[in-house]
Amino acid sequence: MKLNKVHRSCNVLHAKLWGVLESISLAWHLGVDRLTVQLNNVDVYRLFKLLSTMSHFVLVRSIFFLLDRVWVVKIMFVSREAYMPTDMMVI
Repeated sequence: MKLNKVHRSCNVLHAKLWGVLESISLAWHLGVDRLTVQLNNVDVYRLFKLLSTMSHFVLVRSIFFLLDRVWVVKIMFVSREAYMPTDMMVI
């Protein structure tokens, strides 16, 4: 399956999905055998919980094909409020 990234404006959902795909792909190529993906976008998280390889989103199908390989990947939702202490330290 071939995907093309277009460097134009896109919605938040597509941007988050591209980020997940690129991160998981990089982890696989680096030989990571256990990975935890933390998502702070509830819509993206729901896609992973409700959909599968039969999704009409090509990005979601591509991610699921990567997840289906021989490794352990945990996908979890982390609210934006959980990042607030870290964000405050940066300021």
